[in-house]
Amino acid sequence: MEIIGISLDAIQSFLAYLVTATALTLIYVFVYIWVTPHPGLTQRKADAFLESKFAKIL
Repeated sequence: MEIIGISLDAIQSFLAYLVTATALTLIYVFVYIWVTPHPGLTQRKADAFLESKFAKIL
């Protein structure tokens, strides 16, 4: 039974590490996207807007 207790402690530590790493990664990605300009994103929005206008005309 002692082995099971040690395993459960290890699983809890691993899950805490995994959740922390995932949260920090997501924070990094959101900050990176917010700070770094992406002209391609606005271009895709403009292209989609124009496509919708042309689709209505045709």
